[in-house]
Amino acid sequence: MSATSINLIGAELLRSGRYEEALVLFARAIKQHPENAGWWNHLGEALERSQRIQEAFLAYESALKLQPDNYEYWNSCGVMLALLGNYDKAETAFCEAINLKPDYANANFNLRDLRLRRSNPVHADKSVASTDTEFFTEKELNALIDRLKLAAKQSPADLSIQVRLSQLLARSGDLRGAVNLLKKVIKHDNENVQAWLNLANLYMRTGQKQLAITAFEKLISLNPGDYHGYLNLGEALKAAKYFSDALVAIRAAVELAPESAECWKAWAQALELAQDGACFSAYVRAAELARFDAELWYTVGLLARGRGERDTAIAALQKSVEHAPMSNKAWNTLGRIFEDMGNYARAEEIYRSIIAYDPAAPKAWNNLGVILSCQGNKNEAEAAFRRAIEIAPDFPNPWYNLRDVMLCRGDQAGAEEARKRGVEAGHFAAKWAGDD
Repeated sequence: MSATSINLIGAELLRSGRYEEALVLFARAIKQHPENAGWWNHLGEALERSQRIQEAFLAYESALKLQPDNYEYWNSCGVMLALLGNYDKAETAFCEAINLKPDYANANFNLRDLRLRRSNPVHADKSVASTDTEFFTEKELNALIDRLKLAAKQSPADLSIQVRLSQLLARSGDLRGAVNLLKKVIKHDNENVQAWLNLANLYMRTGQKQLAITAFEKLISLNPGDYHGYLNLGEALKAAKYFSDALVAIRAAVELAPESAECWKAWAQALELAQDGACFSAYVRAAELARFDAELWYTVGLLARGRGERDTAIAALQKSVEHAPMSNKAWNTLGRIFEDMGNYARAEEIYRSIIAYDPAAPKAWNNLGVILSCQGNKNEAEAAFRRAIEIAPDFPNPWYNLRDVMLCRGDQAGAEEARKRGVEAGHFAAKWAGDD
């Protein structure tokens, strides 16, 4: 049987739900030509649809090994890993797909959904399968779109089908089609909350801020007691640079839901944008309500350090690393605070612990080098700075620190070379200024 025949027959078997026959077909084909990545991918599809997720992952992984630059294969592996509960590797896979194709809508949605599930485990419940928070391979997504298009033709009065279809069209990258479909839904039902919400979010994605503001205002008029509408309106107003109006909207959300960490976080961010010092207490309140949000506790710690409140900063950062034990930025910031206090032993312990679980952490190597240098251990300090440079040659700090070590040794030429490289790397300084 020719390769073309195998592909055509296999596609029909998958389309008609005859998965076991498809499995047999592709398994036989692969046995004869194990280098055919496409057949491994089709085998993965058949296994996935048969709910044999672990085997499906291995098939998709085999396809990926043969074609490591195929963004769809990376996405498929990510979906299987997510379903298997291996979220770290799933996130890596989705990111690889996006690196290969930044506008790949399906992988972007999958990555967003994965992070949502990690931050809010309730979404991992399969009961939410009717929402757009689902993991999809490309073929699975397209097949579902086709089925919904057919269902929409058969039941044109069922607007819920068209709203759901709009979500999937947006997910596939057809934003114009999604917008047009939602406009039709709203024309028939001007009070369809889900349609207005989807449309507002699409306007935000496409940079149509004024239209988004109008849509979110409509949502508030339909459901004035829902704080989400005010939060979304606030984000749209911020994007359009109507900062005063954004503060009013987000404040309304806080008043509607005073026990919501989400509202307090948005309020804190809006105040920070307005350079209002009250943002600190708002972040503290958000972190207290969220309790297990490592990122919020990190933000509190960072701000407290800037305010000179070391005890508060240490307590907040310790909570951050308690909930995210491998958060380099939280550990690095904690180490820097102990440095500021002159507790070099504790700082060194922290930096070495980071390196133990993440040997490719340039900031930890650089910070360790600073501690060693302060203690007079120039040889180990130089080794640490060079390791940081090896990992991240565009990180300016270790270059300047290496220069200082060279000057201490009287190596003027080496110091000047390090200085020049530091100046060159300085163009990327903003990239490294995000934490500690």
